[in-house]
Amino acid sequence: MANLGYFNHVVHTGPLIRKEDVYCNLAPNDRRAIFTKMFYFAKKAPITYKVFDIARKEYPDEKALKDRIHILLSRFLEDTIDYFFSFDRVVLYYDNGQPTLSKALLDVFQQNLTNLCRNPDVHPYKYKLLQVADMICTLRLLEIKAENNELTRSELCVFHSVRDLKKEFIKKIKEKEFKQKK
Repeated sequence: MANLGYFNHVVHTGPLIRKEDVYCNLAPNDRRAIFTKMFYFAKKAPITYKVFDIARKEYPDEKALKDRIHILLSRFLEDTIDYFFSFDRVVLYYDNGQPTLSKALLDVFQQNLTNLCRNPDVHPYKYKLLQVADMICTLRLLEIKAENNELTRSELCVFHSVRDLKKEFIKKIKEKEFKQKK
C-alpha cells in the first residue's frame, strides 16, 4: 500500500468500490490497485474463513436475525469444535460494528469454547485482518450480486467484467475458505 502512496491506510472495500469518501477522486484502475493489494495480502496470510449468507430483509426484527445468526454459528461450531479446541486459545476480534452480530458471536463462542479470549479493543486501523474480513464479505456479496445480474456500474468499472471478478478474485479467495473435515 505504501508503494501506492497509502501509509497506515484502513481499506474499506465497499466505499473503495463505490468511489466514496477518500476514494472519490480515484480512477477505477487506481481503486482496483488498492483492492488488489489488499486481496493479495489476504491470499498470502495464513488464514481460512467461513462466510454465512444472511439477508437482513428476510427477518422481521433484530431478535429473529440474532436467532438465525445464533443457529448458523452454533451449527458451525458443533461441526468444527475439535478444530477450535486444537488451539490453546481462540481469540474473538470484532469491532462491535453490528450489535446484533456482536451479541450472537459472543453468546455462541462463550457457550461453546472454554479456550475463548475476547479482545474488546478492536479497531480496523490496528488489525489488518479486520480489513481482510471486510473484503471477503464484500467479495461474497459481489458474488451474489453477479449471480443475479445486479452488479452496479461502479463495481463493473473496478472489476472490468463479471468474468474478471469471478476469475481474478472470487475463485482465488475461495481457496482460503474453511473446509470441514468429514
